[in-house]
Amino acid sequence: MVVYLSGTITADRLTHDWRRRATAALEGTDPFIDVRDPLRGKDLASLSADGLQCGNIPSLLVTRDKKDIRESDVMLINTVGMEALKRQSIGTWSEMGYADAHGVALIIVATHPDILRHPFIQEAPATIVATLEEAIAAILWLR
Repeated sequence: MVVYLSGTITADRLTHDWRRRATAALEGTDPFIDVRDPLRGKDLASLSADGLQCGNIPSLLVTRDKKDIRESDVMLINTVGMEALKRQSIGTWSEMGYADAHGVALIIVATHPDILRHPFIQEAPATIVATLEEAIAAILWLR
């Protein structure tokens, strides 16, 4: 099984740390789960505060992420904390639509009412949960 980790990326470590926790929980399982983290290979020190710029070529990042999404069975979308941003996470929502169009199962972590009541969030995912731990359990159940 291949799992893609989607969610806001900024210079804030909180947008990185959940990915490490998810990877540790999923890759240590049997049968093996391959986790695709869009942060891999990025120079995290080069991320701008808003996460929109880094030391990598944007077109290569998007191309790799789309390839990873197409090869995935499940996309874990973590939206917790998104409401505190000064901008919408357009990359996350674009990845969600791309994954949905390619038949990738969506598991969304969300607690904010604006996210939970949106029709696309209500209708697209396999499940919506409130914590990363619940999302990991759902992924483990799917395998």
